[in-house]
Amino acid sequence: MKLVRPAPMKKDGGTSMADRTELLEAALDSLPEGIALIGGEGEVVFWNRAAEAVTGHAGLDLVGRAMPETLKALLEGSAPEPDPGPQQVRGCLIQARHKLGHDVPTMARTLVLRDGLGGHIGRAVVFHSAESLEALPHGETGEGDGIGA
Repeated sequence: MKLVRPAPMKKDGGTSMADRTELLEAALDSLPEGIALIGGEGEVVFWNRAAEAVTGHAGLDLVGRAMPETLKALLEGSAPEPDPGPQQVRGCLIQARHKLGHDVPTMARTLVLRDGLGGHIGRAVVFHSAESLEALPHGETGEGDGIGA
């Protein structure tokens, strides 16, 4: 059994902002889905380990910079329709470009992030490789004649 130590407390009894940030980053890094947080100016603010595994791009190379052109499909292909409600977020199948140059079928969805007054402050893109999903058509298009017809 592993003991979990509580976050250090400030003198006033609360957790410091730095401790909360570290806790949040650790939680996002532990998720099996890729998480990309994109700031209001289009810069990558956070890129978790699962995002690195799917795309081959290290967070250290992306954070603080604009999303590379090769990864724009994650933003554009999964973008929500103009201002959907929180219950209307749907994932979609896109082709994300891996750092090594090959396409990776990826299920992605984008969430618009807003401040307490409703102002747009960024986006969260949540994604995972779709290569292992049984729901993929595995080459069938549903059009035309089948093999041997």
